[in-house]
Amino acid sequence: PLENDANMPFGEYEIELLGEVDGWNWITSKSTAYIQRVKRSLWDGTGPRVKPRLKSEEVAFRAIRDLEAGNLTNSDNFMRQVRNNMSFHSIPDMIQTQLDLVSN
Repeated sequence: PLENDANMPFGEYEIELLGEVDGWNWITSKSTAYIQRVKRSLWDGTGPRVKPRLKSEEVAFRAIRDLEAGNLTNSDNFMRQVRNNMSFHSIPDMIQTQLDLVSN
């Protein structure tokens, strides 16, 4: 779907599982990728067509939960997520090399 597509509602979808591929990754050693296809939207024509925003209380709750769990202070995890996002978005290797220098 295209970003901001008015014909693509937020909500539940009927999804068909086409296949599974088992593989290896360096974080958990085992990984499974699921190949799926959206068959149809289950949107009934009522309710919001966009993803609802979280209430301020929910945002605060999640922030405190993540802080207490150490998720917001784990710089290794943060840098891994940044590097993964950079790879996903095809950020040039030169920038990734600079990122490595900062994190070491």
